[in-house]
Amino acid sequence: MVTVSKLRRFEGKPSLAEEMAKELGLKTYRLYQSSNGKKFLLDEETGRTIRVKERPKHLKTDKRQG
Repeated sequence: MVTVSKLRRFEGKPSLAEEMAKELGLKTYRLYQSSNGKKFLLDEETGRTIRVKERPKHLKTDKRQG
């Protein structure tokens, strides 16, 4: 399935997941990385970008529940 989706994207068509999301009325974004290593999401409908803030690797989440 991954290979079929990649081939479809290479041909300029939406991936299987993107096509299914469109049928269900869900919004999709694509993740890109700039040359300086910053990641951002692109909304292909509007052309707007959203910066992805990553948590520093030295910080960990506390998995204990209180």
